[in-house]
Amino acid sequence: MKNLLYNLDSIEVFYGDVALNSTIQIDERITDAAEALQDNQFNDFEKDQIAGRLDKLVLLNIKIQSELEAQIEKLNAIKGALKHSAMP
Repeated sequence: MKNLLYNLDSIEVFYGDVALNSTIQIDERITDAAEALQDNQFNDFEKDQIAGRLDKLVLLNIKIQSELEAQIEKLNAIKGALKHSAMP
């Protein structure tokens, strides 16, 4: 029991902080890129290059969102099973 609680706490404290910080840093970089795009003129080749990289970021965000949704479902299933488990 103690080990299980420790593992659950470590997920929140260590991995949660890392994931949240990474998400915030990604958003800051996207904001920086959006601001840089407003200040510059690009030729068609450069626009295609930028659009390709933006598409990759969109796909990355979709993958992250999908993974988080799957984790939420798994956590809710575990909570449901815990509530309905028989106590010894």
